Amino acid sequence: MLKLIVTLLLTFCVVELFSQSIKGVIIDSAHTTFLQATSISVFEKGEIKVSKVGLSDRYGKFILTNLPIHKDLSIELTHQGYKKVIKTLRLSPNSEIDFGHINLPMKDNKLDTIDILPPVRMNGDTLEFNADAFKLDSNAVIQDLLYKLPGLMLWGDDKITYNGKELQNVWVNGKPFFGSDKSIALQNIAKDAVKKIQVYDSREKNQQLENPDDKNYAMNVVLKEGREKMIFGNLTGGYGTDKRHDSYLTTNYADKMRQATLAFSKNNNNKNIFNLTQLLKNTTFKGVGLQNDFSSDFLSPGITQQTVAGARYQHDFMQTNQTNRSNILISDLFYNHSTVDISDSSLTKLFTEPIKENNTRSSLNVYTNETQQLDGNFNHQFSDVFNKRPITINSNLDFFQKENSSDGNSATEYNYEYNKTKNLEYRKSNSNTNYINFQTAINLLNKVSTDKSIKHFKNILNRVNLNLYYQINRRTGHDNDEIGSNFTNYIDSSFNRYLLRSYSKNNEENNNILKLDLSFKNFSFRQSLNFQHSEQNNVVMDNNKVLVDSLTHQSKFRRFIYVPTLTYRHSLYANNLMGRKNSQMNLNINFGARWQNEKNNSSLAFRNLSQFFFTILPEIGLEQIFSRVNFYQQKASISYKYEEEYPELDRLRPFYDDINPSYRYYGAKSLKKVNKHILSALFSFSQYKQHGYIISLSPSLRFIQNGFADSILNKPNQIQYYSIQNTKPTYLLNLGYNLEKAFLLRKDQNISLNLKGNVNSGNNFQYTDGTNREISTFSSNLNLNCYYTSLNNIIFGFINTWNYSKQNNKEDDLVYYASHFVSTGLSTTLALSKNWSINSNASSRYTSSTFSSDRMVIWNANTSFRMLKGSNLELKVSAYDLLKQNKGIYFRNSNSEFTTGYLNNLRQYFMFSLSYYPRKFGL
Repeated sequence: MLKLIVTLLLTFCVVELFSQSIKGVIIDSAHTTFLQATSISVFEKGEIKVSKVGLSDRYGKFILTNLPIHKDLSIELTHQGYKKVIKTLRLSPNSEIDFGHINLPMKDNKLDTIDILPPVRMNGDTLEFNADAFKLDSNAVIQDLLYKLPGLMLWGDDKITYNGKELQNVWVNGKPFFGSDKSIALQNIAKDAVKKIQVYDSREKNQQLENPDDKNYAMNVVLKEGREKMIFGNLTGGYGTDKRHDSYLTTNYADKMRQATLAFSKNNNNKNIFNLTQLLKNTTFKGVGLQNDFSSDFLSPGITQQTVAGARYQHDFMQTNQTNRSNILISDLFYNHSTVDISDSSLTKLFTEPIKENNTRSSLNVYTNETQQLDGNFNHQFSDVFNKRPITINSNLDFFQKENSSDGNSATEYNYEYNKTKNLEYRKSNSNTNYINFQTAINLLNKVSTDKSIKHFKNILNRVNLNLYYQINRRTGHDNDEIGSNFTNYIDSSFNRYLLRSYSKNNEENNNILKLDLSFKNFSFRQSLNFQHSEQNNVVMDNNKVLVDSLTHQSKFRRFIYVPTLTYRHSLYANNLMGRKNSQMNLNINFGARWQNEKNNSSLAFRNLSQFFFTILPEIGLEQIFSRVNFYQQKASISYKYEEEYPELDRLRPFYDDINPSYRYYGAKSLKKVNKHILSALFSFSQYKQHGYIISLSPSLRFIQNGFADSILNKPNQIQYYSIQNTKPTYLLNLGYNLEKAFLLRKDQNISLNLKGNVNSGNNFQYTDGTNREISTFSSNLNLNCYYTSLNNIIFGFINTWNYSKQNNKEDDLVYYASHFVSTGLSTTLALSKNWSINSNASSRYTSSTFSSDRMVIWNANTSFRMLKGSNLELKVSAYDLLKQNKGIYFRNSNSEFTTGYLNNLRQYFMFSLSYYPRKFGL
């Protein structure tokens, strides 16, 4: 693995060395000063669409690489208020042209002078790209345009960066576009409908003044006049072998004021759709890329049949087309009906010392689960300026109604030294849940420019930031369960019995949360209040409709939490050389406390419990930031934090349900609080360039006192007893790492590389049959993702995951359990022509452990052909699991046992589908 990573890095670094380029420095001819943000545009002779663009930096410097060879090129230099300068040249391979200083003369001050917009320019603090200056196919979408824009990088995992910084949001005319996912706008809107692309720092002015180099970029797509009124969607139907079917319909309408969506989908091939945004993201005109969550899931248990329907409406009351001045209401409804049939067989081995023959437990579960759920959401977003202070108000009302039913059988057989029993169960359950939640957040920032004096109370108020948050929610539920248990004891038949037990559960829970944050200068005072109230009414009856007194109960639970926190931020030093570099070091101190009081009143006396906890919550951190403008930024921080975890009611006073008498959970009579000391650090380096490096390391150490651990006791009476207790001190050492790098190979070709993972080392304790063993744990995870993109031709993805974990006895280093997991995925999208493409993905999975191993390869492929003038009609033929290797095997482990299991799941099938994409921009 290490050799492969090093080889890839060296190869990618070498390919960047060979390219033809031009460079120079732009000078104001009258004042001999550098001209920042001058537009440099490269045109091929006879073409009106730009081939390459760039901007000069603060010192007037520019460099353009990967230019066309053996062609006559025209270099246009434009700057508002200055005359255009044109230079011509012809490049040979690997040639480098240095223009030196280029003087731009000022224009004559004439009223009839009309500036023609260059392909790229700085408009104040906003970078603007003129969409019409770039030549693309007539059916191109915004995503195709972004590949042409300097500074912007589209990664294989759908992330977008500008000069190494990720774009957090993509707006269309200053507002959200049919949800929160960027793909919906970038892969649907026609490039010809776009006037310009804007990239800007989305932070408020006061935040920009405090830290000018730590930008938070966002993108705004400005549409041409008349193109805001649009309609687009997708109509797809597919049918395949084994009676597999797949269909979906999406219809979207938008104008200056409104956005509306209607959607429907139905399938029986494990395409699990969870919300409307996911459905819209994966039915775009551009098509699903390598990173998609809309393929058949061959790893999920069972075979799922799903029907979903959704609707969304968005209304813009202000229509300002400005992201910082908006008044938008968004409503969303989503209905999901799914049925899954599952068969699960497993064998579990206990970790005992020495390993005994009689240490296994086998189980078989066969059941059908049906769920119907209606989700709703109403969101109101308001932002404006109040008395020269930015204000945002975000309110959200969401709810769901869920009905679930399950019907199945299970068999569990114990082959332990002191437990040789078998329990057959029949289960039937129905549940209804209703949930409603409202939350609102008000954020009022201080004035950007104000009198620094604090002599006047008004000036103090103008410099106070206020954040107010309130949340209230209510959940009600009604469950009816019926369980039949046929228990057999192979050693003592007197324990044999049959029991039919019914459960009726009614519960109600209410939560209120209030948070207030006031900040002034370097101080911040936060307060958090949380009040929880819940009621339960459970009725449990046996064969003859006789109440089970130990399980039938009524209870009321109340919990109150108050957390005040005082924060102080002190600047140890700050050095800002405007336009050159910025260096600062800050000390952050948080001093908080938590009061928690909870009480449970129950008709069962042993469940009556009152608890009060008080915790001091200190936190201290040191951070250092250094940046060179337009070059790079490096950060380093270290912090210490103290936290506590409290024992909950069900750990201290659990119910005992003997429906399965093979085991019993006792909990604990008393438990101490868990004390957590957390030491963490972060080191990061990021280049401010389109194809730059992003590197980060995040080590941490957790030291835990009085942690919780299960204690297992196997007794001759055929019962396995579980309890919980506090452990001796434990620790967990973690090192996280991340490397991102993009490489420009040549025109319209790039490679993106992402390497990330973590290493963990620690200890915990295992209590079995009265013996306390200290267990050393080690685990490592590595993910390597690499994507090659050749615009309009090929996309290739390499996705690799490696996991390793080990547990061993610390005293004699005896290995209890070790496992390896390696997953390698190869995905390719190849455009054979403008309308014909082939997609293929293969996933190899290898799992090896102390007790078992398995290997499989899942290979899927499809080919699609687009027809009609606008490429609106698509024919697709798909083949899934071509090698027939999906086995449904899984592994699961804990501190005391290891499980190998098999699940029924989706197998090989073929499908033919037909899709139509209605779309028009400018109705």
